[in-house]
Amino acid sequence: MADAFETLRPPDEATRRSVLQLAARTATPLPDQLRADLIDPRPGVVAVCRRDSATGSAVAYAQASPVSAAAWQIAAVPARERVALGALLGTLRATTGGHSARAVWWTSDHDAPEVATRLGLRPDRELLHMAVGLPLRSVGEHTIATRPFRTGIDEPAWLDLNRAAFAWHPEQGGWDLATLRQRQAEPWWDPAGFLVHERDGRMIGFCWTKIHADHDPPLGEIYVIGVDPAAHGRGLGAALTRAGLDSLARRGLRHGMLYVDAANTAAVAVYRRLGFVVTDTQRAFVADLPAASTGDESPTTEEPR
Repeated sequence: MADAFETLRPPDEATRRSVLQLAARTATPLPDQLRADLIDPRPGVVAVCRRDSATGSAVAYAQASPVSAAAWQIAAVPARERVALGALLGTLRATTGGHSARAVWWTSDHDAPEVATRLGLRPDRELLHMAVGLPLRSVGEHTIATRPFRTGIDEPAWLDLNRAAFAWHPEQGGWDLATLRQRQAEPWWDPAGFLVHERDGRMIGFCWTKIHADHDPPLGEIYVIGVDPAAHGRGLGAALTRAGLDSLARRGLRHGMLYVDAANTAAVAVYRRLGFVVTDTQRAFVADLPAASTGDESPTTEEPR
């Protein structure tokens, strides 16, 4: 028998350990933002956890990370945990601070449409997981000059460029210095794999790579790639992607991957020309969160399955 849900703002150290163990037991990969805000929570992170009454260990968990003033990215462990998602949505609806907001659940779970429908979420975007062998075969793309990211120097310029490059993106465009610092504190952080392209002394493009050393075999990821909108149309996106993949190959990686929004057809076409193929699709389901009313409200939850 499991206890009722506990609301956490933010998750504490004991919960962090228990959730990591739950993810390992259920072979559930933790989404990047969920993991970062579980280990080093930013202000505003909200979670709900249901623990086993006998052991105290987490049996269901869901977390919301604020990615902008009006949006949360949510995730659950295990991914299909309908009860945890329902409790989290109820908590968010009751604590939106007087402003309407939007919650986005990303998952590749095959039961997601049924779960989303029961929780009142609607389909939104699709995220493609694409993979390629390394080193790349020659496809005639031009090379580009890059340099490594300079920690402690490049943060302001990169944040400005990232906001401009992803002004349309509800998650990536909302990064601030605290979000970047979270990633710089991760064990995989390596400024040598964060490639910056400049023109006339100004940063106009970047390709940030990440190595998944705990994967068998290790994977090299194009983590984030961005180009100044004023420099679009010059082939910089393809050239930066190739530079990042070549960098991963030089560090011994033989498998490359990335995630891309399915609606970004131009980027998908570039990746296909480089040899990437789609290996999985994640889907986003969204919920509108009305402004909280005055007075106390109890989170709505579903009955356990």
